[in-house]
Amino acid sequence: MGCDCKITHCTSIPCSTTGQAECLWTDWVIEKSMNGNQARHFSCIKRNDDSCAWYRGSAPPKKDFMDIEDP
Repeated sequence: MGCDCKITHCTSIPCSTTGQAECLWTDWVIEKSMNGNQARHFSCIKRNDDSCAWYRGSAPPKKDFMDIEDP
C-alpha cells in the first residue's frame, strides 16, 4: 500500500503536484522542519481511484472487546 505514490516536497508557496498519484509534503514550507507534523503522523496512501492522499493513524476497531472472567 502506498508504494505507487510519489511524495513531492513543497519548498515555497504556491506549490502543487503534477499528477493524481502524488502527495504534497508541506512540512518544510509550513513548519521549516524536515520532521514536522506531516512527516511524523501521516502516510501517503494510494486510494481505490488510483489517486494518492495523506492518511493519519489507523482504522478504529470493528467491535469492542470486554474483559470476561470465568466464574
